[in-house]
Amino acid sequence: MEDISLVDISYKNFLEEIWNARLNALDRKVIVRKIFPERNKKLITSIFIQEYHSLDISNVKSILPPAGFLYSTLQLWVIQPYSELAGTLYSFLRNKSINIPEEISLNLAINVCQGVQYIHKNPNLLNRYIPTTHNILVNDNLEAKLNLGQCPFSFQSKDKIINPQYFSPEALTFRMGGYDKFSSDMWSFGIVLYELFARSLPYDDKNSMHTGYNIAIARLYPQLKLSNAQIDKIMNLCLNPVPSKRPQLHQITPILIKMKELLNEK
Repeated sequence: MEDISLVDISYKNFLEEIWNARLNALDRKVIVRKIFPERNKKLITSIFIQEYHSLDISNVKSILPPAGFLYSTLQLWVIQPYSELAGTLYSFLRNKSINIPEEISLNLAINVCQGVQYIHKNPNLLNRYIPTTHNILVNDNLEAKLNLGQCPFSFQSKDKIINPQYFSPEALTFRMGGYDKFSSDMWSFGIVLYELFARSLPYDDKNSMHTGYNIAIARLYPQLKLSNAQIDKIMNLCLNPVPSKRPQLHQITPILIKMKELLNEK
């Protein structure tokens, strides 16, 4: 771990920390995700290494695998590539100095759609990845890539939910396996779609407990409206509280691609 210098912390929660760092030998910026094992550190390290290798996926355009890992008896590090221009989709959308035309928003939405479709075909990733703007990176070519370096590991707590806006009502109510993950991811995609075009997040002014209660218990679902009528319709279909009434990704992707083509023709 002495080969990497931690520069400053960009995010932390009760499970882990995200650091901007520098790879000393190459003088290259990287992102370090620090995970702190809570129990049986020797066993957890073995699980960590095994599960890390399932994330090492290359040659998929909309997927970004982690760049490496390091571990000690106290910490587990996942090394992730650094984007000079944008970073996470969450931070990119909130950078008011960047103008994001509709064409770019559509292209990012298509990238996310295609990435999640790949996740849905991979049983090793299906239950480990939930689409949120925090675990999607925007590279210097303004392409969105699902950041597998942010996938949770099996030894991390399943009872501590961060950013509950992205979790469907059924995902907040039942344990994994007790609901349809494919339909649940459509809710997550609907929230990401809203962020892409509104550049804000529903319930952003509420704490996590209040947000989770509103969605799972009170059934106070976000009432969202976008200026683009077609995107607004797709988003609200994805946010249908009845899982079986949500569309599937293979139905949405061609519509988004067609919208982008029509926009380019203007």
